[in-house]
Amino acid sequence: LDLSPTQETTINYWQQFGSSQLQIMKEFHSYPLHWGYGIRHDLTKFLKKKQIRESILLTFGAQRKKLVLNYAFDLTISSLSLKNTWGSHEVSLLYHFDSQLSLGGKMERSKKLKCWDFK
Repeated sequence: LDLSPTQETTINYWQQFGSSQLQIMKEFHSYPLHWGYGIRHDLTKFLKKKQIRESILLTFGAQRKKLVLNYAFDLTISSLSLKNTWGSHEVSLLYHFDSQLSLGGKMERSKKLKCWDFK
C-alpha cells in the first residue's frame, strides 16, 4: 500500500444512445483521504453549436486499509439548470480484494509476460 501523496488527471470519453460525453477530472490522494474536481461536456451538443458544459463534478472520500468510502456530487449546469435539479449524489463503499488469491488458492501465470522497453 503506497501512502505517498499523488495526483492524477483522467480523461474519459463515452458514447451511448446517440450521445457523446467527455469527462475531465483532477484527483488528489493523500492517504487516508482523496478528493477531486472536474467537468463533463456533452459533445453531441457541441457539434450542434449549443452549450456543451453538462456538469461540474466534485468527489471526496477516505480509505482505511482495503475499505474505501466515496461521495460524489454532479452539479448540473446545462439547460436542465438549477431550476429543475441540483444534480446528483452518489455514495459508494468499496473493498479491494487481494488480487493474488482465488477460490482455489494462489493465481499464477503459466508464462511470464515481458514488458516493453521504451528506450
